[in-house]
Amino acid sequence: MASAIYGFVLNMWIMQKISAEKVQSYVPKGITQEECDMILATPQGNEYDVQSLPTQQI
Repeated sequence: MASAIYGFVLNMWIMQKISAEKVQSYVPKGITQEECDMILATPQGNEYDVQSLPTQQI
């Protein structure tokens, strides 16, 4: 089960608001090392930018 702060740190990482060092600093105070590794393996930024997806006219 994910710790209470996991979702917050994950979102901050995705939005590029915190560095890898900051994510690591939450171990073991707020997240486990396994959770940290999962967060750091998650892509950051606009990789899934919805506006860049092809659109279809209706």
